[in-house]
Amino acid sequence: MTTTRSLLLRGATVLTMDDAVPDLIVGDVLIRDGYVRAVAQHVEAPAGTETLDVAGLILFPGLIDAHQHLWEAPYLLRGSGMSIGAYFADFAGQAAAAVTAEGLYESSRAALSNAIRSGTTSTFDWCHATNTPEHAEASLAAAVSAGTRYVFGFGPSLTAGYYGSDRLHPVDMDAFVKRHGSRPSSLITVAAALRGPDLSPREVAEADIRHARELSIPISMHVGTHRVGSGGIEALLELGLLGPDLQFVHVTDSSASELEMIRDAGARVAIPPIAEIGMGTGTPPMAAVLRSHGNYGLGVDTALSAPPDMFSQMRATATLLGQGEWSNDGTPPVGSDPRSVLAAATAGAAWASWMEDEVGSIRPGKFADLVALRPSRPIQSVNEAYAQVVWLGHPSAIELVLIAGDIKLETTTALGRGDT
Repeated sequence: MTTTRSLLLRGATVLTMDDAVPDLIVGDVLIRDGYVRAVAQHVEAPAGTETLDVAGLILFPGLIDAHQHLWEAPYLLRGSGMSIGAYFADFAGQAAAAVTAEGLYESSRAALSNAIRSGTTSTFDWCHATNTPEHAEASLAAAVSAGTRYVFGFGPSLTAGYYGSDRLHPVDMDAFVKRHGSRPSSLITVAAALRGPDLSPREVAEADIRHARELSIPISMHVGTHRVGSGGIEALLELGLLGPDLQFVHVTDSSASELEMIRDAGARVAIPPIAEIGMGTGTPPMAAVLRSHGNYGLGVDTALSAPPDMFSQMRATATLLGQGEWSNDGTPPVGSDPRSVLAAATAGAAWASWMEDEVGSIRPGKFADLVALRPSRPIQSVNEAYAQVVWLGHPSAIELVLIAGDIKLETTTALGRGDT
């Protein structure tokens, strides 16, 4: 890892993912003190700036995984073909019970390091293997060690009889927030990973939400899956609980009116398409969310049944959305174009994880969480660059990863260095 105070990335094709900052077929990005400071066709760097030649590469915001149960990373694809019913009946409780705090640290640290190498600079870890307070500390320590941007979703352990019960959320979360605050560092935030109205009695869901708000932390929950159906969002509306501090995962079977309720409340949506298809959770609802004029961010959900890189999630998204109705003039279905798909893994996922003011696009004033990828052939247009990232992007093609301006991955042969 290399840390620099001032760094100029020179000559890349820049995909800013920001309507206020134009894309550049060839351009420069200046980074200072961890933040993007300038984006232009040519930037004159201050004296003492290190210059990194990234000509021929595609530069875009770091990918963001808006939902993953990171403790399941060691079970990579062992659950391929496992239904969501079998997951709860035959796997989840037993596997979570076997997780020690030390094992959780090691597996989470390895998974987060692999994510960085795959271009994922932010991960929302929805942890329901928090068997003890030490497990929560282990998850936090793993993120600190990996040096990634991270949301720790403090969930109830799958082993302790919370799901479907009238038990309130574990009080261990209170002590954790008191010890670390809602923002343990500039890279790490804490969220409440709640059962919500689908996985606990509604009076319990209400109490849990109100308690998380007393702690001033955002809230995530699984809602509207095929196993449960619709009604959860409407119940929260009736209780007066909808708001922008809520993130809803899946919403595969939530009704059209419920999606509009989410939109009107400014609540967030995270969709992990491959796991939803592979486990029978429901049809990934990207198109339905877009029809409601809502927004969404992509996630992995579980490495048990889905590849844990965001390139795979983007390709699945593009394929699913591409099956929609094409307009008579040949315009593809809404959201299926490569730029929109990359947005779901960057700006959209940042929004879904309450990070939109910090990351998700390349804009002066935001953190420099960036990825440079080598295309399969020289880029001739910005549109081609988007298509290369979405359709041909792969961890092996990544040449450079930065988080808050710190170089986390750099190939030793492809990038030229110099000083100004």
